[in-house]
Amino acid sequence: QLGMDRVVGCSKLNSGLFDALVDSRSALATFCGHDHACDAIFQRRGIFLCYGRINSTTPPSNWEGDAGPLPFAPGLRIVQHDARQHKTETWIAIASGEEPGSRYVFR
Repeated sequence: QLGMDRVVGCSKLNSGLFDALVDSRSALATFCGHDHACDAIFQRRGIFLCYGRINSTTPPSNWEGDAGPLPFAPGLRIVQHDARQHKTETWIAIASGEEPGSRYVFR
């Protein structure tokens, strides 16, 4: 997945939200708005952590400093859930359509 080589940012305050999701035993995944330098999907303690993709240049996409240029075009993460088929999937959409290789089906 693109963006996996980038640093993932998070709050210094541990609110307990992630532990609550794990303890619920009903959360499959959580989706973050975006992290400017990451659009990857990770799994931790049985829950998928899915980052969106930067979709604009405000603030500038290089505001993290010397992280270098982004390795991808602006876009966004789509999440689709089909309750009848018990299927959830996600992918990155860019101006020209679906980003090749970005689709992930949760099982």
